Amino acid sequence: MSSGASDAGNGTDKAGMPFVLGPRLTAIAALVPTGSVVADIGTDHAALPIALVRAHRVPRAIASEVVPAPLEYARRVVVEAGCASLVDVRFGSGLSVLQPGEAECIVLAGMGAWTILDIIHAHPEVARTAVALVLQPQTEPELVRRTLAQEGFGLLDERLSREGERFYVVMAYRWTGETVTRVPAAGVGEAQTASRGAVGHPIPPVAPNPADIPANLLWEIGPRLLTTGDPLLVPFLRHLAAIEERKLSGQGRGTTTRARAARARTTKRLAVLKRLADEYSRKVTGGER
Repeated sequence: MSSGASDAGNGTDKAGMPFVLGPRLTAIAALVPTGSVVADIGTDHAALPIALVRAHRVPRAIASEVVPAPLEYARRVVVEAGCASLVDVRFGSGLSVLQPGEAECIVLAGMGAWTILDIIHAHPEVARTAVALVLQPQTEPELVRRTLAQEGFGLLDERLSREGERFYVVMAYRWTGETVTRVPAAGVGEAQTASRGAVGHPIPPVAPNPADIPANLLWEIGPRLLTTGDPLLVPFLRHLAAIEERKLSGQGRGTTTRARAARARTTKRLAVLKRLADEYSRKVTGGER
């Protein structure tokens, strides 16, 4: 489900030009290691693998689908794009379409957090041999972060993208075998990506005191995003703050212990998000304030 129609521009042209990707797929593509064999699981329109091979970012790609109609569409688009020899379109569920080590980079994007985790858990022998798992959960990124950290996957890199009013978190993980039960300050290492160093982070690193940030909120924001900064971090923090404001306004004036506790938690989260947004905004040069 990574390559939706809204994400690709001239996806079916025959002019030999690289596919035009939207912001979400562009962020995903940026975390794919250059020169790797990439597998796009749930490829939908196959825009991502086609764009990567036509830009010579990867030598070849595997695109899989479990739904017959999108599968046939992907096959047709791959042929029309002149990429039939470089993009192998396969039918199957999750990582069952791959042998361990066959794909150095595996993309699971445009899915819910539970679906992504279920796919990884169904075939851990495949997931653990990948150089990079590039993940873009549509929901609950904090669940993906916490679960993979506890299961021995190290965070390589992470970034934000935005399409309209919607923010997306894109993550790159690698199996290390080292489990993490507390919120990490940053990833285990630098991601081997094409854009690392080419696209700078305008927000200087800030080391917020973890004691000042509720653990659940830190998992939700993304500890690496806070440590390394991201061009969209400030608007993302403000977006999260707006969600908490709406939640607080809907919690009413109940006087029960449970109601008061819920308002206190929301109030604290809102205060932390506003403070972080202000702190990072002051450090942006020419960025959104």
